[in-house]
Amino acid sequence: DADMRLSKWNVSMEALSGLSGEELLGRKFSSFIIESERTSVVTAIRELFESEAGRVKTHWIGGNGQAVPVFLSTTILKDETGIVVGFVGSVSDIKEYSGGED
Repeated sequence: DADMRLSKWNVSMEALSGLSGEELLGRKFSSFIIESERTSVVTAIRELFESEAGRVKTHWIGGNGQAVPVFLSTTILKDETGIVVGFVGSVSDIKEYSGGED
């Protein structure tokens, strides 16, 4: 939603986060971003509300509590009047592409 709370996801989200569907519902998307990058990533996502889509490299907190390097791709969602009502995000684990390094 527009407050970046999870309302829908696929099973890959449950696997990456290590959380059940009940635990994911309503959880803030930013809670999965490592603390040291959280503010800058949330700012980047909010800026996407102006440009409509984009991608940012960050570190996701995996189900095991370890930081996982990821690309976060997002596209905003608007209602029929053009008001931003949320966004769709795709998280891609890039650890294997970065040679296992962050």
